[in-house]
Order: sequence, then structure tokens, then C-alpha cells
Amino acid sequence: MARIAPLLVALSLTLLEGAAAAAEVKGLITISPDFQLTPLFDAPGYWQLPNDAMEVQPPLVDPRTEMVAELRGSGLPSKSLVKPELRIEDSRMVPQVVPVKPNEKVTVLNQDWMAHIVETQGLRAKRLGPGDSVQHAFAKPGIYLLKGTEVPHLVAEIFVSDAPLVTVPDASGTFRFPDIPSGSYNLQLWYRGKVIYKEPVAAKGAIRVDIQLKRRGKD
Repeated sequence: MARIAPLLVALSLTLLEGAAAAAEVKGLITISPDFQLTPLFDAPGYWQLPNDAMEVQPPLVDPRTEMVAELRGSGLPSKSLVKPELRIEDSRMVPQVVPVKPNEKVTVLNQDWMAHIVETQGLRAKRLGPGDSVQHAFAKPGIYLLKGTEVPHLVAEIFVSDAPLVTVPDASGTFRFPDIPSGSYNLQLWYRGKVIYKEPVAAKGAIRVDIQLKRRGKD
């Protein structure tokens, strides 16, 4: 036991040092009333569904939930922070933006009461009945639209990124990159295919980045 005890002490110290080196970047996005919204579709107002049984209108979505935050830099782990899934609910895509990695499969699940036909690059028109699903992957980074063929606002943005860590803000504008090594990284915020904010961050322990957006493309 006399020989094992020093080894256990050394191992404990190593584990403690490793835990202390873990960092977290937490961001909070606030937007002013003059921030320019860019909807995924152009048709305003109401649309009748093919069976004329109901009227649907696009919800007023907080643009922060349709942004994508990337963290880039050497030493970062490459892992998915967002479930690669889109759901069709009440003739809407939920969420409207989902980030994935190249060749990562995205699942599209129809949880609506009626059938929908969806399509995107590399995926021909696919009919999804209630409860049906389909998977599709994109090889190259970029932004791809998944659309319904009959309802104009049945659309979502699939953000394919080769950054190690990618996430989306929640309804309060908060996003997190937890359990990352301490180091210097680059934070980027995307909206509708353009970088609208970027900043170098020195991650040591838990740090918070406050992002104030006053208008499209300006911080």
C-alpha cells in the first residue's frame, strides 16, 4: 500500500488539474427594434391548405432562434450540440434552423395530422404521411433549404458547418459551448447565410459574451 498511495495522490492531482482546465463560453444575444428581419419565405399573410380545411399563418419568430453560433480554433472537440432533427408540426418546420456537420444525417419527421411533400438539394420530392420520416445528409458545408411543395411557409434552413462546435440560441438568446479546453478561439454568429458578428474569445473558466445587435450586419 505504501507504493500505491503516492500513485493515487498523483492521479487525483492530475484529474483535478484536468477539471480546472475545462472552460465554458456562454453567449447572450440582445437585439434592438431596428434589427432587420429576413423571413425564409416572401409570401405574407394567410394561405389556404389544399383541402381548404384550415388557415395557417407563420408565427412571429424571434430571429435569435434562427441564428447559428460557431466556435472555431485548435484543440476544440468536434461534437454535435444540437439534435439533427426537423419536425413538421401544424404545417410548420420546428425548428426553422438546424446546424449539422458534413455527412451527418438530418431526420425530418412529420408530426402533423396531414401528409406533406418535402424536398431539398439531393432529395427529390418526398411524401411524408403522418408519423413518417426521412433522413438526408449533405457532403459539403453550406446552407440548404428544406421546403414543403404545397405550403409556402413550410421551410427550414439546414446549416452544414465544418466548425468543431456549432449551436443555436434558445428563445432568450442564450447559447453555450460547455466543457471545452481553455484556450483562444473565434466566435461567429450567422443569420440567413451571413456572418453578422465575430469576436475572438479567451476561454478560461466560465466566460460570458454579450452580443448586442442593432441592425442587420452591425453589432
